[in-house]
Amino acid sequence: MNDIADIVIVGGGSAGCALAERLSADPARTVIMLEAGRGDQHPLHAFPVLTGHFYRQKQDNWYYHTQPQPELNGREVFWPRGKRLGGSSIFNGMVYARGNPDDYNRWAQFGNHGWSYEDVLPYFKRNERHQHGETDLHGGAGMVHVTPARPRNPLFKAYLEAGRQAGYAQVSDINSPDRAGVCYYDFHMSGGRRSNSAGALLRVARSRPNLAIIDRASATRIVLKGGRAVEVEYRRAGETRRVGARREIVLSSGAIGTPQILLLSGIGDPEHLREVGVTPVHDLPGVGMNLVDHLDASIRVLSQGPVSLIRELRVDRLASNLTRALMFGTGPVSESPISAGGFFFSRPGLRYPDLQAFFIPTQITGISVWLPYTARARRMEAEHGYSLRMGPVRPQSRGRLTLASPDPDVAPRLDPRYLSDGSDLAATVEGLKIARKILAQPAFEPFRKGEIAPGPDVMSDAELAEFVRETANTVFHPVGTARMGSDRLAVVDERLRVHGIAGLRVADASIMPTITSGNTNAPTLMIAEKAADMIAMDDRA
Repeated sequence: MNDIADIVIVGGGSAGCALAERLSADPARTVIMLEAGRGDQHPLHAFPVLTGHFYRQKQDNWYYHTQPQPELNGREVFWPRGKRLGGSSIFNGMVYARGNPDDYNRWAQFGNHGWSYEDVLPYFKRNERHQHGETDLHGGAGMVHVTPARPRNPLFKAYLEAGRQAGYAQVSDINSPDRAGVCYYDFHMSGGRRSNSAGALLRVARSRPNLAIIDRASATRIVLKGGRAVEVEYRRAGETRRVGARREIVLSSGAIGTPQILLLSGIGDPEHLREVGVTPVHDLPGVGMNLVDHLDASIRVLSQGPVSLIRELRVDRLASNLTRALMFGTGPVSESPISAGGFFFSRPGLRYPDLQAFFIPTQITGISVWLPYTARARRMEAEHGYSLRMGPVRPQSRGRLTLASPDPDVAPRLDPRYLSDGSDLAATVEGLKIARKILAQPAFEPFRKGEIAPGPDVMSDAELAEFVRETANTVFHPVGTARMGSDRLAVVDERLRVHGIAGLRVADASIMPTITSGNTNAPTLMIAEKAADMIAMDDRA
């Protein structure tokens, strides 16, 4: 099975793992999955509070950076992406958020038949094993565990109460159509541990004789013959190899990897390909276009006492907390640092909220765990606080991914063009005002010492806008670079088949015509579930 199979899946992230499980469930179908990173699991990835540590490390990480962003005052933005079996689910924030019904109804209205909310809901449910079991909205028998947050830090309770005091409802289920207000999030977790895609979806599948997983295999191009995709070329252990597909090849390498592989294969805008030294093979100008990501900014507050997450990140405390989480699935290490948040309206007249919030029980951004008990750690402990991040969930700014070199080892150029549409900046400014309103409520009175960012002197819209340009950061949700549709710039059709090429399909976040209104891992799993059914149906045709 190491050189040919019925189906070849390129990429072992959330989508790839879901596809591998579903497609290999039929013993008559052989499947090979290529994954550029390691194929085993890191035991510490399982603990939710360590998320912030691992996505900042170069190990198991593509460690991308964007091009300098003009509307962010020339800053480059760090884009971590998982490079290990499980993809970015090995260290993402784990929030299970599907978006709202209009997200998918709009996809269908663009001409993508079969992608309305009513069409996709069964695929969300099929994938999900919700802690509270099967309902009209949730699945109870899927493989990916979903658990409501259970935070113990008193700041989370204060946040929800402050939201009510500010006039916002408390939402009981963030995946219901009516979800405006403050909330506790649902998470891809079980028993205090991360339910990453590889562990959840491949636990049984990887032992099947008809599934081969080739790890540390970096795909370099798709080989076409007579207008059909027939092989995948990849590098492993310093050698260039090929694997063939009898029926089809499925790209599931994400919003960065998938368009990069297409472009390296000569599939894209011929003018761009010639500029970087790649011979054009198939004219498909939309490859790499429509790049969109969520961006947000934070209000940060210093607290009066040692109540924040900082105290749990020191090595001496972390060791005992890890043991507690490992043995009992409880304690601060087993809880997400972004357990609460919500969805809000930046302006009246909208049908669904257009802002998402994340409340975090620390005001220090960019910290890592494993803090030794040093003078620096003691200074950080003296800076206890909390923050509230807020940003638009339906951004209008669109960017582009392009090749920097014909060498597959050279990272592509990532230009999301953050805030290039002025409505995104305006919505973010309104979001910061909402955040301030919530953080100023009486529920925070026992904790509040004073706002330190942007600070009490930054009040006008113009000043807040400049604060956003100086500090806003990614929410790690790039999508859209192999857009589904039927127009000239669409890359795949409604069945996720690459336009004009037989035997080649895309199934990952890159196919989204517009970004979903929330975290993107759950929609990506849904896309893979639906794609698996399409592939199986086409096999039978």
